[in-house]
Amino acid sequence: MILLSITEIYSNRHVCSIEQAFANIAIPGNLNVTPQKYAFLNLIGTTDKCIYDDSSRIKSTVPKASASLNKQIPRPKLSPAVEMLSDDEGTDAEDHATVSPRPTQNEALASELNQKRTLASPRGDNSLFSMSMYSYVSNDSNPFVAHNRPTPSPPIFGYDTAMDFFQNWKRESAMMDRLLFNPDHMNPSDKSNIDNPSSKIVKDWRKYDDLLAHQRDYLLEIFLPFRKQVGLEIWVPNFLNSLSFAPEDRPHPGLMWMIYAFAAHFSGEPQLEELVPDFLEKARRFLRRAHAEGDRLCNYIQGMTLLATILYLQGSFKESSVEANTACHVAVTCGLHKISSHDWSKPAPQKPSLGLRINKVDYSLKAPSSAREHGERIAAFWQLALVDHTIAATTGVPAYFSGDGDWRSNVETVFPRPLEDYINGKASEASCATLRDIFESGVVPISMPDIPATLQVKSMALLERAVRLGIRWGDGVDLPSTELVEYMAERDIIKTAIEHFKSYLPPVRQPSAGIQPPRTSNGLVWERLYPHFIVLTAEIQLLYPSGVKDHLDYYQCLRSARATKEIISELTDTEISQIGVVPGQCFSLTLHVLERELQRKNALGDKASVDLITDEREVVLNALKVLGKVHHLVARQLA
Repeated sequence: MILLSITEIYSNRHVCSIEQAFANIAIPGNLNVTPQKYAFLNLIGTTDKCIYDDSSRIKSTVPKASASLNKQIPRPKLSPAVEMLSDDEGTDAEDHATVSPRPTQNEALASELNQKRTLASPRGDNSLFSMSMYSYVSNDSNPFVAHNRPTPSPPIFGYDTAMDFFQNWKRESAMMDRLLFNPDHMNPSDKSNIDNPSSKIVKDWRKYDDLLAHQRDYLLEIFLPFRKQVGLEIWVPNFLNSLSFAPEDRPHPGLMWMIYAFAAHFSGEPQLEELVPDFLEKARRFLRRAHAEGDRLCNYIQGMTLLATILYLQGSFKESSVEANTACHVAVTCGLHKISSHDWSKPAPQKPSLGLRINKVDYSLKAPSSAREHGERIAAFWQLALVDHTIAATTGVPAYFSGDGDWRSNVETVFPRPLEDYINGKASEASCATLRDIFESGVVPISMPDIPATLQVKSMALLERAVRLGIRWGDGVDLPSTELVEYMAERDIIKTAIEHFKSYLPPVRQPSAGIQPPRTSNGLVWERLYPHFIVLTAEIQLLYPSGVKDHLDYYQCLRSARATKEIISELTDTEISQIGVVPGQCFSLTLHVLERELQRKNALGDKASVDLITDEREVVLNALKVLGKVHHLVARQLA
C-alpha cells in the first residue's frame, strides 16, 4: 500500500485543490468554515512517534447523510482518557486503559447490541477466527488509549474509537459534499439516493469501478467494526485518508470490493446480502488484474486472504485453497515471508544472483514508507499464513507454509506486534521469533508476551502439523522400522512443542488482581478461548490414533477432551455462537473421544461412569448444535 507522508500531502495537489474549490464557493454566513478546517487530511496528523486525533476542532452538527443512523445504537458519553499507552509489555492488565469507557459484561452481552450485525445473529455472520482487537479511545484533545477488545465477540457499537475516527472523517466528507454540491440545487432523486445508499448500491454497483463516496462510506461503516474479525489489520486513520489520494495511490479496488463483500455479508440487509456473490466476482476480476500487473501487491495479498476466508466460510474448500495458495505464492515471490526484523528501517538482504539462464518470475515491493506500513505487511503475511494453516488443518490439503519445504519458501517473517508498537518504536524490542521457533526453540516470550494473533498462529500451526502427521502415517502401527523411527521422531517434536506452548499460554481465566481483559459472563477471557481450544485439539489429534494401544496416550487424549468440555460448559449458548466456525472442528474431535470412552465404559458395565460421560457428551453435542445454527459447515458435520 502506498501512503504519502504528511509533508508530501500538504505540498501536493490535495490541499491546494480544496483551497481552490473554496475560492469559488459562496459559504453561508452562519458557517464558520475555513478551507483548512474541512480539508480531509487535516483530520488526522501522523508522525513516526504517535497518532493523534484533531477532533477538538470538529464541532460540526451536520446531520448524517446515511439512513444507517436509524439502526445504530445510541453512543454513550465517553469519559476522558487519562493515560497514554507507552508499551505493550507485562501483564494483560497493562494493555487496558485505567478509565477508558468500556461496557460492563452484562452490557456486552445484552440486547443493546445490534443483533443484525453480531456474530450471535441467527442469520450467521460466519466468523472464521479473530485477530487481536485494539480500539482507540479519545475524547476531544485528550490522548487516546489502546485496549484489547473482546475477541472473538461481536463488535460493540459506540466503543470502538477507530469508528470515532471514521465518523469524524465521514462528517468532514459530508460537509465538503454539501459545500461543493448545494443540496438545495439537487433534484429529489439525487437527495433520495444519498439518504438511502443501500437501495442505490443495489441499482448502480455495476456501473463503476468503485462505489460513490456515500455508498462506500455506508459499507465501510458496517465493515470496520468487523475488520479484526476477518483479519484485516489496518491503521484506520491512514486507510481513510488514502481513499482521497490519486487512484493509483489508493487501496486497490480488489481489496475495496472484498471489503464491500464482507460489509454486505455482515449487513443484515437481504438486498445487500444477495449482492455478495456479485461483489466477490468483481473483486476477483480486480485482484486478477493486480496479480497480472504487479500492482499494490500488499493490497492484493490482503484482498486474496479475505477472498479465501469467505470462500472457506461458504464451504467452497477447493476454491478457498486455490485462492489462498495463489496469495501464498505471490507473498513468497515478493519476499513477504522473509521480513526477519521488526525494525522497518533495516534494509532487506540482497538476493543472491541465480547464475542460471532462466526466465525468472519476480515481484517486488517498495520499501515500507513508515514503521506502521512495515507492521501492516507483517500482519498481512501472518493472517494469510493463519488462513493457509486453517484450511490445511481442517480439510487435509497441504499447507503452503509448512515449515519444512525449500529454503526459498521457509518462513522467516517475525511474529506480529500491535501496530501501536511499530508506530511508538516498541516493536524493535520484541524477539525475532518466527514459525520454526514453535518447534525448535524452548524460549518463553516473557519480556513482550505474545499477542492474541501470535497465539492463534502458533496454536493453529501445532494443529496443522499434528494433522499432517496423521495423514502421512495414520496411527503409526505396523510401520517398517525405518519409517517408525521417523514417525516417532516427528511425533515427539510435535508433542514437545505442544507441551512447551501450553506452559506459557495464558490461562483462560484471568487472575482477579489488576484490570481485567474483556471476559465472558463466567469470567473466561475472550481472546484466549481460541488458542486454548486449538491446542487441546492438536493434542487430541496427535494422541487419538495411538490411544488404541497406548493407555498413556489414551488417558492424555481423554484429559484434553474433558478440558475442552470444561471450557464449553462455562459458556452460554449466545457466547458459543460467537466463537467462530473453527472451534466446531475442536468440538467434533472432542465428541469422538468421549464417545470412545462411553463405549469402553458400556463394555465394562460401569453405569455410574456411563451416566457421567453421557452428560459430558451432551454438553459438547449442544455446543455443536448451537454452532450449527450460525455456521452451516458445523451443521453439515452433524448431519
